[in-house]
Amino acid sequence: KKNTMKKTSIILLLITSIQFVAISQVRSISLNGGIVNQVLKDKVFSDLQFGGFVSQFGLDFQSSNSKSYWSIALAGNYGDIDYNEFFNTEYLELTIIVNYARSTNQTNPNALYIGGSFKSLINIIDYDGYENGSWMTGYSSALLLKKDFNLKKALINTELSFPIVGLLSRPPYAGRDEFVFANTDNISKILFSRNKLYSLNKYINPCASLKYSHDLGKVSIYSVLRYELLYLDSIHKYLKSSLGISIGLTFNLKKS
Repeated sequence: KKNTMKKTSIILLLITSIQFVAISQVRSISLNGGIVNQVLKDKVFSDLQFGGFVSQFGLDFQSSNSKSYWSIALAGNYGDIDYNEFFNTEYLELTIIVNYARSTNQTNPNALYIGGSFKSLINIIDYDGYENGSWMTGYSSALLLKKDFNLKKALINTELSFPIVGLLSRPPYAGRDEFVFANTDNISKILFSRNKLYSLNKYINPCASLKYSHDLGKVSIYSVLRYELLYLDSIHKYLKSSLGISIGLTFNLKKS
């Protein structure tokens, strides 16, 4: 009986240990910065195409285990993009993105994760010298695919998202807007009101990223290559293409 109880205790201990390893959380905080090549055509103002390099920064928190993955990220782009040497525009973009995905195979560390993404966007354009501007703001939800490739001291991560629906706001026209002048003391009302619902046939916004991380212990260093295409068929069409590269540090928190 003693031997049986001993064997049973060892088996239960092993099962508990395996379960603990399987559900242990890995958490991290990352900081990054880089440059983005923006190409933009906003027909609220004109058919002119603007382009140039802008600075990029980001901060994100991630938590993952063998079952699921979630993250929240704050990112921003800021700088001048030009039509030519005489005409440029000030460009500002801020996004908050929340991702959640579940593993398709909990026993495989390189398994595909499938889930969803929610994005809040503020995009403001100020046409220098024309006392005019444009914006695109709102919220969207997307399908998310994520796959990791674990190496000895490195990790390669790929992500692809494609929006399903977006609730977005755009100015109806260029020039003097009475709604804007009547609410100059309430910027959030200007930017986040007059929303319209857009789906796949009107709103196209695929995003893809490739990330390489090298483990240095409690800290990892990484680089990310990211591409985004944004097309919105509203009253005035909006088209943006961006290709960026950034480097950053990941601070690995204690497992729980």
